[in-house]
Amino acid sequence: CSSVKKVVIPHAVSGAKTGSFLQKEVETGLISAGAFSGCTALEHFDIPEGTVAIGASAFNNCRSLKSIRIPDTVKAIGKEAFANCFELEELFLPASCVELGQSVLPHATTGWGARSAKFSRIDVDPKNEAFSSLDGVLCSKNGDTLIACPSQYNVADYTIPEGVKEVLPGAFEGCEKIKKVVFAKTVDKIGARAFASMTALEEIVLPPNYPVLGEELFTGCANLKFVTWPNNVHEIGVKCFEHTGIENLVIPETVETVGEYAFAFIKAKRVRLPKTVKDISLSIFAGVP
Repeated sequence: CSSVKKVVIPHAVSGAKTGSFLQKEVETGLISAGAFSGCTALEHFDIPEGTVAIGASAFNNCRSLKSIRIPDTVKAIGKEAFANCFELEELFLPASCVELGQSVLPHATTGWGARSAKFSRIDVDPKNEAFSSLDGVLCSKNGDTLIACPSQYNVADYTIPEGVKEVLPGAFEGCEKIKKVVFAKTVDKIGARAFASMTALEEIVLPPNYPVLGEELFTGCANLKFVTWPNNVHEIGVKCFEHTGIENLVIPETVETVGEYAFAFIKAKRVRLPKTVKDISLSIFAGVP
């Protein structure tokens, strides 16, 4: 279907051949896995009322998709359903949608990250019992879990709201406009690659009490120069700050463990490693002049 630009499937389909793909999609209430995957010219899609689920990769690689209407009958959206939908700017989750597969959002190839050339906000019906939107960022209903931030979220300085306890893996991965992130004091869990490849990121203010910085948290943030460390950090994970722009690196005296390649390929002109660090590997600073 490389030339189809718009699809509208009415709830009642007349003239559909018995046993046909179209009839099955409507009668079962399911947009099946990969149903429209690779429809590269598709720009608009109205999912029919009565549809209860959108299968995995249903619209994956619909590179021209600009809008999709999800009715208030859809309960679940499968893994990578909208991955690689580069033109999709916004997404609205109805009250009925209480289950999302991993990497469901545009161009989210790892974790939950919502990455695409134009994707700027996620909105959620206030009656939804599983999810909410905090100014366009997808969160759990009670706001204690931050799930995904759109790649084109147009805010230079972003403060993670108080009450957020967990940031999911890849939540901000690939965000292109955020320059500074300030963590709420309530954050006590940050998933792998949560802030990876944020091309504009220059500064992070980590939670005051956060002992372990996990794997690849800020890898690929080429412009990241300023880090406000937690008061009690004792471990920095593998590749945590790999390929960042840190020039003056002063690792806190509380740190005891530094993972392999944690600061590989950074732009450091000055490095201070405390005596508290044990089992120092040469790979920690691989590629550093």
